[in-house]
Amino acid sequence: MNLPKQNIPESKKDEKWHLDCVNAIQHQHKSNGTYDDEMRKDFENFLLVQGKFDNKQYEYVTDMYGLTSPARLVNYPIILPKLDLLAGELISQELSFTVNVVNKNAVRKKNEEKMQVAAETILRPLRRKIEETIGMEIPDEDLGREVPKDVEEFMTMKFRTAIEEMADTGLRYLIQKWDLKNVFKRGFYDMGITSKEFYRTFIKNGDPFVERIDPRKMIYDHNSKVETLKDSRYAGHQDWYTINEVLDEYGHKLTKEQVKKLYKV
Repeated sequence: MNLPKQNIPESKKDEKWHLDCVNAIQHQHKSNGTYDDEMRKDFENFLLVQGKFDNKQYEYVTDMYGLTSPARLVNYPIILPKLDLLAGELISQELSFTVNVVNKNAVRKKNEEKMQVAAETILRPLRRKIEETIGMEIPDEDLGREVPKDVEEFMTMKFRTAIEEMADTGLRYLIQKWDLKNVFKRGFYDMGITSKEFYRTFIKNGDPFVERIDPRKMIYDHNSKVETLKDSRYAGHQDWYTINEVLDEYGHKLTKEQVKKLYKV
């Protein structure tokens, strides 16, 4: 596959570069039948779950050696109830997640805050003795946390910074706002039907947003052996949008000339 050079500055990724990328991917899909086979299989699987299928697909069973079998192919809807049961068990559970800072400065600051809490807890009894000696009150520093008496318990205690607390609260808010349980439920159906599920994240109305993408609309390197799309050579999705939908989602990236051109399409 002859993709244009990828490791170049963003300033050099002009319209021609993008078109060359798209053309290279299209050529790859036309010359390799894997993409068409995967798309056909996904569409057929979705239809099978709904009890829809083409009898001609199974003539190799019903009409063996040119002889029509006296039995006929009958659909028994046993797949969807199983998926519904599993999906119900999935959404009945709470979405569990953890929030942790990962960059070195944040981790160091987190450890410093943890030791500050320990030091403050140790110094408080000493302050009381000093106060008795000098006859003056020394205010304690309120760090909002207390160290347990057991040192081992303290070392294993889940200590979170203010940033982690804010991120945790924000995620819980977004789970409710965007009804993420239902989003992941639909993704679970995709996994059960096609063995694939896809999501994308972006900013919507100032908040992070998670969108489930139909596997039948995904374009990616089917020959890749990696497990996640972020490690794939390319990935994208195709869909139909109205002009207003394009402007709502990509308007902040378009120039005035591009918007005018869009309305002329």
